Amino acid sequence: MLYAPTWEGWDGNPGNTSLIAAGENIVRALLADPGVRLLYKPHPLTGSVDPRAGAADLRIRELIRAANRERGGPRPDPSAAAERDRRAAELDRLTAAGFRAAADQVERMLRQPAPPRGAPSGWRGRPLPGRRRTGRRCRRGSTRSSRTPARRSTPASTGRTC
Repeated sequence: MLYAPTWEGWDGNPGNTSLIAAGENIVRALLADPGVRLLYKPHPLTGSVDPRAGAADLRIRELIRAANRERGGPRPDPSAAAERDRRAAELDRLTAAGFRAAADQVERMLRQPAPPRGAPSGWRGRPLPGRRRTGRRCRRGSTRSSRTPARRSTPASTGRTC
């Protein structure tokens, strides 16, 4: 079971974190069940605004340490560690970006997945169905908004047509 409470936030809203009001009770209930393995991952800023959250975090860590001391039992054999390392390497291989060191923006873009269905309008991939881009393409590939007037090319210009 993963318990990953967020931090207390900047606005003082007591609903930002569960640590102060319920964190210790949640951890005690989870640790009481011998079939549950608890992974505790608090936000890195926990306790930075409200000292009560930092104190609750320390008490929860001590509860977990005490439970770990009480729970003995056989440890996995060395083959389990080797299997874990093999699976971690496979996960790294599957999730690596895989770009060449000299990859340009076009190559990176071609390797990106398509945007998820219903992605927000700020999605940097291709436009969502039913939407179109508002800018037009210039000769060198930069996008100019349709509200900005185009520059005329002159012989002395740099060769851009917009």
